[in-house]
This record gives sequence, structure tokens and C-alpha cells, in this order.
Amino acid sequence: FILLTAITGLDKVVARNLFPMGQAMEAWTFRLPMLLYLQRIRLEDAHLYCIGLFAGALGLQLGNCLAPKVSQKVFEWSMLLFLV
Repeated sequence: FILLTAITGLDKVVARNLFPMGQAMEAWTFRLPMLLYLQRIRLEDAHLYCIGLFAGALGLQLGNCLAPKVSQKVFEWSMLLFLV
């Protein structure tokens, strides 16, 4: 996703909203229950997953506040920095 955003120049408004929404449904309705069923994760660690969900929502809100102040080019470069 990061490469797609940086190489294609996907608009930052679209990218910021697409990424968490694309993962939320799959991660929380399929992946997490499947990992619990396969006993790859323990229910005692559920607080960590809830913190992850909260942090994702917080990051999206922070991104919405900062979006008007960040140019498209800076956004693309910051996406590429995640790969380094």
C-alpha cells in the first residue's frame, strides 16, 4: 500500500481513509477470530489488540487534523520513509 501511494501519487485524502478502512473489516472480523480459533494468540492478550484498534482510530483522527497542513509531496515522501 505504501508503494502504491508513493508511486502512483494517490491523493492523500483518499489514501488516509482507504488504508485503515481496508484493514479494519478483514483484521477484526476474520483474521483476529481465526487466530483465536487456531490458538495462535491468547485471549489474555486481547487488551493489546484493543489498544491497536484505538491507536489506529487515533492516528486517523490525527491525520484528519494535519491533512490541510501537509502537501501531497510531503505525504508521499513520508509514506516512503516507512519502508526505510
